[in-house]
Amino acid sequence: MLTERQRLARDLHDTLTQGVAGLLMQLEAASAYFSKGQTERTHEIVLSTMSRARTVLTETRYVLQDLRADHPRSEDLAEMAQEEIDRFTNHTGIPCEASLNALAATPDMQSGHILRAISEGLANVAQHAQAHQVWINVHECATWLEIEVRDDGIGFDPATVATRPGHYGLAGLRERVRLMGGQLTILSSPGQGTQIIITVPINDARKCA
Repeated sequence: MLTERQRLARDLHDTLTQGVAGLLMQLEAASAYFSKGQTERTHEIVLSTMSRARTVLTETRYVLQDLRADHPRSEDLAEMAQEEIDRFTNHTGIPCEASLNALAATPDMQSGHILRAISEGLANVAQHAQAHQVWINVHECATWLEIEVRDDGIGFDPATVATRPGHYGLAGLRERVRLMGGQLTILSSPGQGTQIIITVPINDARKCA
C-alpha cells in the first residue's frame, strides 16, 4: 500500500503539480507583458495557457484512473526532450544548452521515465534555482546512459532538502530512477549551482558517445 501511495504521489506530482507550476509561470509572463502594454503577446500566452491547462486536466484524469499512455519511442525522445527545453526557456527566459543525440539509445520501456526525469529537472530549476543558464548533456557508454542536468543557480544542501516533508520533486525523481534500475546523484551546495546526474542501464554494449 505504501509503495502504491508513493507511486500515486509521484505521478500526481509529475502531472498535476508540475502542470499547475507551468501554468503559473505562463500567467506570470502574461501579466508582465500586459503591464508593459504588449497586449498581442499577452493574448498569445493566454491562449497557450488555456491549451496547456486542458492538457494538464486530461493527464490528471489518466493518473487518477490509473491509466498509462504509450511510451514515447526512443527515436522520438530527443525531439520531445527538446520541446520540453524550448517550453522551459520560453516560460522562464533561462537559456539551456543541450546535447541529446545519445537519447536514441534509451530502451522504449524507459523513454517515458527519462522524459519525465528531464522535465522534473527543469521544473526544479524553474522553481528553486534562480539560475541564469542550464546545461543538459546525455552520454552513452557501454551498458549505461547518463543524463546530466546542471545549472548555475543558488544551489542547496541536498541532505537538508531530503529530510523535509512534501518535497516530491527530488523524492519522485529518486523513485523514478529506482524503477529504471538506475542511480541518481545530486551535487550541490549553497551558492554553487546544482548538478543532477541520472545513470540508467541499457542493454546494448556500445562505445562511449
